[in-house]
Formats: sequence, C-alpha cells, structure tokens
Amino acid sequence: MDLANELIGQAYAALHSWLDQSITDRLKFGLLDTIAVGIHGGVAPEIRALRQIFAPPSTTSNPWVTGTSTTPSTKAFLNALPLTVEQLQDGHRMARGHPFAHLVPSCLAAAEASGASGLTLLEGMFLGYETGVRIGLAMGGTPNGIHDIGTWGTLGATVGCAHILTGGDQAQVAATLRLASTSNTGFDTATVFEGYNGSHLYLAIACQFAVQFALAGTHGFEAAPGTLERYWLPRTSAYPTEKLLDWTHPEIVRGYFKLHPTVAHTHGVNDALDQILSELRSVNPDKRLPPNVERVDVFTYRAALQFVNPEPRTVDECRFSIPFTVATAIVHGDLGPMSRFDQALTDPDVLDLARRVQVSEDPILSARYPLYGRSSRVIIEFTDHTSIEAEQDLPLGDGPDALNHPAILAKPDMLISGIVSDASWRQLRGLVDHLEQATATQIFAALGDLQP
Repeated sequence: MDLANELIGQAYAALHSWLDQSITDRLKFGLLDTIAVGIHGGVAPEIRALRQIFAPPSTTSNPWVTGTSTTPSTKAFLNALPLTVEQLQDGHRMARGHPFAHLVPSCLAAAEASGASGLTLLEGMFLGYETGVRIGLAMGGTPNGIHDIGTWGTLGATVGCAHILTGGDQAQVAATLRLASTSNTGFDTATVFEGYNGSHLYLAIACQFAVQFALAGTHGFEAAPGTLERYWLPRTSAYPTEKLLDWTHPEIVRGYFKLHPTVAHTHGVNDALDQILSELRSVNPDKRLPPNVERVDVFTYRAALQFVNPEPRTVDECRFSIPFTVATAIVHGDLGPMSRFDQALTDPDVLDLARRVQVSEDPILSARYPLYGRSSRVIIEFTDHTSIEAEQDLPLGDGPDALNHPAILAKPDMLISGIVSDASWRQLRGLVDHLEQATATQIFAALGDLQP
C-alpha cells in the first residue's frame, strides 16, 4: 500500500478517537501561543520592512496579515516570518522540529481561503501535527548541516491545509501529501546557529510551500505513487517505518512550549539556573547578584556542546550560546520570554562572566537525551569558595504537564503586552477558547482587529 494512504488513514482514525478536551485545549494553546510569538517577533525592523514589500501599507499596522490584500501562500509566508526571531516557537523534542510554528500560519491561511470553521481548523492542526511528527520521528533527526525547519514540518502543514481546504476528503489529503513529498527543502544550519537573520526566511518559505502544495493538490495536481517512501524519506534518513505507523498514543502531548528566548538545547541549562537564581533571591531580593561569582560550570549532553560561543556577535547569535545566556540570566536576574539580548550584548559584566562559564559533557546526561529531556546541571562557584548547584531533566513547558505551569500559560499575554490593545487580544482569546463553535468570519475578524 502507498505509505501516504496508510499514514493518512491512521491519522483520521486517530482524529475520531483522540480529539478529546485535553487534546483540544493543547491545540488551542498552540494556536494562541504561536500567534503571540509572531506578534512579539513582528516588531523587528527587518520583518516590518519585508512585510511592507509584500503587503499593502494599509495592512502592515496589523501584526497578523488577513483579508484579501494578499494570496493565501503570501499570508502564510508573512505570518510565519517573525516566529523564529526570538526563538520562542514551540517544538517536539523527540521529532526534533517545530510543528505548531509550521501549522498555524499555513492552516490559518487555508482556513481563510476556504471559509473553514473553527472546528475544521482544529481538526486540520491535529492531523498535521500527528502526521508531521511521526514523519519526524521516522527521520530520527536531519542530515548533517540541514536544519529541521522546512522538512517534516512542511509535510505536516500540507496535510493540515489539505484537510481544511477539502473539508476532510481523506483520499485527497493523502494525494496532497504525496504531492508535497516530491520536494525536499534543506536549509543551512550554520546560518541559524551563527546568528544570521536570513534564517528567519526558512519557516516563512516552508509555510508558503505548504499552502501552495495544498492548493495545488486539491485542484487536480498529482504525483506518482510512493513519493513519501520512495523519494522523500530515503533522502532525509534511514527511516524506520514502524515509527510512522505507531499510533498508540497522541504525540501532541509530548510537544513543548518555550519559556526562554533561546534554542531549545539550552533550556535544561536555563531552567536549572532559574532554580539557583530563585534560591539566591530568596535571601537577596536584589535581582542583580553580588559581584562575587568566580565561575560557572555547566554539565550537559553532547548535542548541546555546539552552543558554547561565549562572545556572540549578534542578538540572534546570543540565543544559541549557553555561556552568554547563563551570564545574562545571572547579571540581569532572569532569562524569561522578555529578555533583552540587545542590552546584554554590550554589557561588560555579561561579557566578562560569559568567558568564565565552562560547558562540559556529562556522559550520564548524554544518555538521557532525547528520551528523558534535556538534562543539564549548573554549578555557580563564588569567590569565597562556596557554591550552589541545580539540575533539570525535562524543561518547563515540555511534555504532558506543559499547560499546568503558570509561567507557560501566562506567556502569550506577556508577549503581546504593549504591542496590541488588551481589548482586541481579549476578544481573540475568547474566540479561541470556544473555537469549536466559531465561524471563519469570526476568526478572521478577531485577527484583523488586533490593533496597536
């Protein structure tokens, strides 16, 4: 049997048995979180400048592009463009990618084009998430030098869009997945990790492709049978088919939402450091620690050792440096979603301390990744020869308990504060809370009303 047919058949079976309240709540939060991340990142000057080229001036005051001013694929491109600016997008640790970041811009564009209901939008996101993540699991990571954005996330987003555009035509969705599987998009990892902002185009292009494949696939364009297993997967990995066909549990509950504006590989470190800072603040309410830190030792897993540059050149590169993020948190008091790396980048105290952060592999912690989290241990040593340490396995926001953490739930409201009006944001939040009953007109009117 054609693998796309089999995969989509199992996805629809899962849709009918798994889409309960807990899964729906997760989908709604993923939608809201991604919109908020996009609004927050959209204030970057290069994002604003590019949007003014693609969208008429009358639309650029709104942080989310809707309406008839641009094509569906261009809307997906523009709305995805700011999502990676501050590294606050969601992810899935085991599949190693960012499902909601691909799904939300793409599926919203498809829903607006087709007039789909809120329920159909939720279904499409569920199908795209579960299908895309399983393809990512089968890949087992990306080839050397290839970033994960634009790989399995594009295929998942295409599935979600096809469901929305067809209203649930299973055969047509499978055919559209085959069509999308004729293309492999591979983006350069170094451009991301070395802090060049050209990397923000990756997700935008991936979402644009997803919408274009879905529109073409639902309007008569076809691919040869077997493209997923014959062409796409062998060029991305030595794939274990059984992971594609394991539908014993929903993968969405194993995803994560970021609390820190950094690459996910640093989050175990960031959380362990937060534990230490919280303990120190309990005896020293002054958020800025006393200048008696001798050094900081960080022990982590092997895959995180690529992020050890203590002297980043750009704000984007700061987000990929364990020493710099550790020093920023210690000197400035925290590393929450609103951290300002543009200020830390020129702070002599941060730069001095970053050079005294030593990052090493602990083989025991390496053995825990990725199955048990992003295990990391942080030890701060002081000039009086005392020390304090903490360890974190599963980062906050990762796994089934993600929505039980107050800081994660507060993140969307925090990110949009001061960018859009409280009234327009409350209107959108209320609509998302009852998305199953919403119409397309209501959804896009609320997005269109997001005003400064």
